[in-house]
This record gives sequence, structure tokens and C-alpha cells, in this order.
Amino acid sequence: MGTATKAKPNQIKEIKNKQAGKVKFKGNQTQLKYSLTAISKIEQTGINVAKMDTSELTVTDILTMLWAGLLWKYPDLTVDEVGDQYDMTEIVEIATAVSEAFNASVKK
Repeated sequence: MGTATKAKPNQIKEIKNKQAGKVKFKGNQTQLKYSLTAISKIEQTGINVAKMDTSELTVTDILTMLWAGLLWKYPDLTVDEVGDQYDMTEIVEIATAVSEAFNASVKK
């Protein structure tokens, strides 16, 4: 009999959250990523991420954070280009993806 290989905690988290923080953008599932540059761009719009309460985010806040999370893959993207890809029926899904990806970037 072979021995079972135990998964490390990080591997379990990675498998469990394989789709966490992803949105469909321009026809592709894209992982949102929040580097220091992305966070700085969010803050330049007036959102203080250190004091942010996710229960009080506006549509503009969510859109801004979505845009910033896509910049690593689409560096010339504008907020309007991102906003034009979605409508209000997708806001909960987008807010969830933004929250998951942002939280993962600050809790390592």
C-alpha cells in the first residue's frame, strides 16, 4: 500500500480558492491583483484603503477597485472601459471578486 501525500495548508487554500478574486473581462477569466501600485491608484481617486469599510462601498468604489485590480494585465485600461463591460446585474459578483482578491493581497 502506498502512503497518502498530505497537502500543505497553502495548497489547500489555493485549491479551495481557485476561482476566488477572478472576473470575466474581455471574454477571459482574469485574476484581480492588487500590487502597491494598484493600491496607490485606488487611493489617488480618494478611497482610503486603510480605513475602507467594504459594507459601505459605492458602485464607483467597486468599479475603481475592479479597474485597479486589472491593471497588472491591462496597464492602459481606463475606468470607463472597465465600467462599459458590466451592468448592475453583475455588481454582487464583481464586489465579491474584488473583496476576495483585495483581502488576499493584504493578508499573506
